[in-house]
Amino acid sequence: MKVTLSAPTNFIIEKAMRSVKKSVAAILITSILAGCNSDSDDSPKVDDPLANLPQSPAGRWVKGDHHVHSTLTDGYEDLITTLDKSYHFGADFIFSTDHSGFGGWYIGNDLYRLMLDGSRIENPYGPPHDYEWAKTFADQKLDDGKPQGNEVTYNAIEAYRQNKLEDGQYLLFGLELTVKSVHEAHSTAWFPEEDGWRTVDEFNSLCAGGYPGTPGDREYMLWCLDYIEERDGIWLMNHPSRKHRQNEEERRFVGLSIGDLRQFNDHIPATFVGMEGAPGHHIDDRGRGYYREEPVYLDEYTEEYGIAYHGRTYGGFDFMTSRIGGVWDALLSEGRRFFITANSDFHTRNRDFWPLEYSATHSFLKEESMEGIAQSLRDGKMYVNQGRLVEDLYFVARSRETNQHAWMGEELVVPAGQKVDIIMTMKSPELHNVNEFDIENASLSFVDLIAGKVGEKIGPGHPDYEKPFVDTSEVVATFERGGDNWIQEADGTIKLTYTINNLEEDMYFRLRGSNNPKGTELFVDEEGNPMLDLDKEGSMELLAWNDRWVYSNPIFVSTEK
Repeated sequence: MKVTLSAPTNFIIEKAMRSVKKSVAAILITSILAGCNSDSDDSPKVDDPLANLPQSPAGRWVKGDHHVHSTLTDGYEDLITTLDKSYHFGADFIFSTDHSGFGGWYIGNDLYRLMLDGSRIENPYGPPHDYEWAKTFADQKLDDGKPQGNEVTYNAIEAYRQNKLEDGQYLLFGLELTVKSVHEAHSTAWFPEEDGWRTVDEFNSLCAGGYPGTPGDREYMLWCLDYIEERDGIWLMNHPSRKHRQNEEERRFVGLSIGDLRQFNDHIPATFVGMEGAPGHHIDDRGRGYYREEPVYLDEYTEEYGIAYHGRTYGGFDFMTSRIGGVWDALLSEGRRFFITANSDFHTRNRDFWPLEYSATHSFLKEESMEGIAQSLRDGKMYVNQGRLVEDLYFVARSRETNQHAWMGEELVVPAGQKVDIIMTMKSPELHNVNEFDIENASLSFVDLIAGKVGEKIGPGHPDYEKPFVDTSEVVATFERGGDNWIQEADGTIKLTYTINNLEEDMYFRLRGSNNPKGTELFVDEEGNPMLDLDKEGSMELLAWNDRWVYSNPIFVSTEK
């Protein structure tokens, strides 16, 4: 495998110097969490934190993808082929999410694009649904600002449900909404199907492709979010950093900002689930994730923090997620229930893995229904996985005194001063060879437990409203395969624990892990951070299989007020 690094652009290396303020904040959080090593001289003798583990609630883990395209807009495969592949790779749920505001062709009942006279648009020289071929017939489009085949596609989905889905598999009909008011940001919207395809169709007409009379108006966008909430839908931001860039002439940042996320989360907190932590397009030779923008610096923060936003991926993850103390941590540090997912953004196998072939969102399903799938995303009891790195993640915070506990997406509230165990168990299948590619590190090599202090929510008018950093998030424990704190049983189950001997502050905890050990050139730096993807050369598919990560969603642990 040929992999080279063109420049030391990993954001941790680029920002080697830390300000005094940052250092003091790190010392503060470490002090808050002091006492994690139960064998230190002054630590009290404690019971085994792995004894009498809380039982998972009724339900099951499911895995799926909420960002998939087809011939309805700019996909290169018909929906049926894509769905067949998705469920072949183990999907429990798939969202069909073609673009909004996308002037398109008529779609036939066989899901081919059609010319105005009703004849097929079919590539005779390659894949029949090739979008590049279809674009040569742009004069056959109906440019009214929305896809033409919502009803046809919905009917195909209904037939697929009845004829092909097995018990416990789900297929949901949504769309990818372009958010015009935020520099063409993209998002997934889904609604319960009380009236079939019509809600998606109406929402597309009202809220896509610019807004009536006031294209891109923010207030109208908020009205569109109300539309989703009022119909018990869900909304997630897709590839949030892809279009981040610096307007050099005006010296300003262009793209989805933390202020935008705060505003949307405040407006519909129970409906705005979160964002793609790991976007798709993992084998796109134009750049992993189709992310290829230069880093963005904000003048007021550059000296202390370095890069503020970056439209490039790190280990396949969006910069908002991959940077410790970045945008995601800043939102969690306000106690926001804001969760991450991982998807394929499937358009074509030439640039993307099939849905579930590589990336997966694992969520905990309590109610067997499409609405239950949506609720599992709202709940945040989720983790995201690349290349089947981890299975059956069990991640819980438990009070040693009362046995109260909380899972991902939940909050454990205990009296100050209590002892709290953070318990992580999982399996990591050994993958040595996939699609004829040899994998250098077959299974999970390390896990980092990341913690942050939770404070007050930041609202409009606050001086830090647009600050994409937080000072109180850090890695508080590292577990490395073969280390003293890494327990691996005969059946492959990995068991990891961390104890807070004296909880004094409101906190959140999340984890990340990789198949590569810390300090693996090009993939993981010495601190455990993923490395910049666009600096790597070689087969994109080989790089992806050799660079796999798992990230959990947070558990909140609070003291009684």
